[in-house]
Amino acid sequence: MTFLVSFKNGLVRVFCTAFFLFGLFVLTISIIGPIFLQHHHGLFLENRISLIGISGALLLFALVILLFFTAVERILSLMPDHWIRYITHILAIVILTVELTVLILFKDILPPAIDGGHIYLKALELVRQKHFEDSIYFQVYPNNIPITVLRYWIYKIFTFGRSDLLLPVDRGFCALFLDIGIFFSWKVIVEQFGRKKGILFLLAVLTCFPLFFYTLYFYSDTVALMFPPLFLYLWIRYRKTKKLTYIILLGLCLAIGCQIRQNLVLFVPAFMIYLVFVLKLRHAVRYSAIVLSFLLIGNSLFPFYYTHLRLDGNTELKTPASHWVMMGLSEYGRYNIDDFKLTMAQTSRQEKKAVDWSEIRKRIEKKGSSGLFYLWAIKAARTFADGSMGYYWYTGNTARYSLTYDYLFGERKQLMMFVIQAFHIVNYIFLLLSSFRFIRIKKIDESLLVQICLFGNFLFYTFLWEAEPRYSLLFVLMFLIAGIYGLNEWILILDRIKKIQIWNRSGGQIPKMIAIGLCVAVAACAWINFDRLTQEPRVQKRYVVNQILKRGKIAAVVDRYHEMDQTFQACEPFNHISIGVHHWAGQGKYRMAVIAEGTHQVVATKEIESRSLKADRLTDFSFNRMIPDRRQGYRLQLRQISGSRKAELGISIHGKGIFELRDMYLGGGLFQDHRPLKNVDIQFQVYRLETRPYLHTGTFLLIFALPLLFLCLYVLSSGLEAKLR
Repeated sequence: MTFLVSFKNGLVRVFCTAFFLFGLFVLTISIIGPIFLQHHHGLFLENRISLIGISGALLLFALVILLFFTAVERILSLMPDHWIRYITHILAIVILTVELTVLILFKDILPPAIDGGHIYLKALELVRQKHFEDSIYFQVYPNNIPITVLRYWIYKIFTFGRSDLLLPVDRGFCALFLDIGIFFSWKVIVEQFGRKKGILFLLAVLTCFPLFFYTLYFYSDTVALMFPPLFLYLWIRYRKTKKLTYIILLGLCLAIGCQIRQNLVLFVPAFMIYLVFVLKLRHAVRYSAIVLSFLLIGNSLFPFYYTHLRLDGNTELKTPASHWVMMGLSEYGRYNIDDFKLTMAQTSRQEKKAVDWSEIRKRIEKKGSSGLFYLWAIKAARTFADGSMGYYWYTGNTARYSLTYDYLFGERKQLMMFVIQAFHIVNYIFLLLSSFRFIRIKKIDESLLVQICLFGNFLFYTFLWEAEPRYSLLFVLMFLIAGIYGLNEWILILDRIKKIQIWNRSGGQIPKMIAIGLCVAVAACAWINFDRLTQEPRVQKRYVVNQILKRGKIAAVVDRYHEMDQTFQACEPFNHISIGVHHWAGQGKYRMAVIAEGTHQVVATKEIESRSLKADRLTDFSFNRMIPDRRQGYRLQLRQISGSRKAELGISIHGKGIFELRDMYLGGGLFQDHRPLKNVDIQFQVYRLETRPYLHTGTFLLIFALPLLFLCLYVLSSGLEAKLR
């Protein structure tokens, strides 16, 4: 028995080392992220020195945040229990307020054209009891049937037949699922460490901004993120009570969760491995069998209901697992249309698998060991080093482009990305420190289960599956839970440091010196960036319409026989219009006119020569005056005024692609020869150019005042601790 325990402990040490090394790699990439995430920080990048400067600033602000969490922990340790309860309630109210604020401010954001947008349309069709125009989406991706059914029932019960309630109810349930996940995560922390650490967890949640931004996107990830902490909490309750009921509930929740998001199955091997380490083998086998039984029963029973709703997968069309492995070996290991077309070109499932595996072998041979290591590094960086988790990918379709929207989701989001990344770096520092827990206590507890889950997630998306930043969202609450374990280790490390003689001799001056040094660094960073961010004028686009999506092979043709009109709403003035050019032929001259709806008054015109256009890109046209906003909207008209016999101009449209036809711009529509085309719009932008600094001076000073306040709090907490010692 002693040998077995020693063997298990040795394996855990090896695992903790591997976990630490992989986390260290991701942490390093997170710090030097500007090299890989230049689209986040493009505002600040002018040369290689700027790259180093951004990485240095990220590390600086991460250190400040680290000291902030340290200060809060010290202050909380001095507070009585009734204060802790009050603070917990206040933070819970703040979280709910932030969620409500996000939902109200950005109520105009619409479902995207991908993923969640597909299931949005299908759920609507179910509610309206219509037959699917084209059900190929579910035949190809049957994994999205359960989340569609869930959305259907939410709409059917809670919208009362009102279409204006669809998206508010969507977002409300996303917030509810997030709150459930936060609650059970908090319960786990309270069970393990007490309410004081629970407050630190709520602070970690409040500073994980993508969690709140993802409440605007209803999809399997945003629903299923509540399940991992629920699984962990049920296990902890079993461990403390020894009631089999909790294992049964865990299996039931896992069966439901895996229906919504199949990748939750990654919890199963992690849980089974953990059971082998903490239980006798017969008990581990018994509980594993219970969990697997529920999983198998769920996979067998739920499809009967999906069939009842006429939501059937097609084994011949369904993408096999090898398809996702093949995509994981593409240039950046991400989803891409070329690989999709390669698989779908095959007529049977066997042919799909054969082509996929053939391509997998070719790619492995072509890349070699060095190429594979590079690919895995890129996938790990894209999926786990990006603190934003790609939330802005799914919020680009909005009916109104406010300034706040631009700073959080649009073209000015660089500062938001910087702040998110700084907090992400701190969370990874805590994650690394969590691996020290077993070495310190020499006992296996729930922290190992959390680490195995996270490590399995790392391995799966880095080495096997196709990877996207959003995929880290599923276990993000587990990630924050692990961070609290790491924060606890950080506090214990600091306690040991304080026992060092040189620290005692300093009389509490070392914390002040650290804070002063960081204050000077923050002030220097502010001074270096002040002119660049608050004084230098930058040309910025303020969008009225930003319909840049295009889909399908057809175009809106303008020639001597045909003309086109696109209506749009203008809630703000504009002086630029960009149009997506699909193709052009012959030499022709065209007239673009902006016509006021209702009065039919021509307010602006522009003549266009086909030879000045470039195919397959947006072409910008400016007007010499600002066109005022108008509630009734405008009509953009294109017609040919002269040209050769075969001259024509094709305008890119968002029409029917591989799956369904969906209207992505609700503020107007496309007319070909004065006949409306249902659910179709051209690819176009309407905007005005503004020349202004990136930030207002007051906003800039407030942003840099916050880290200084954090450092003051750190000095104050150190002083209080020294007096009470």
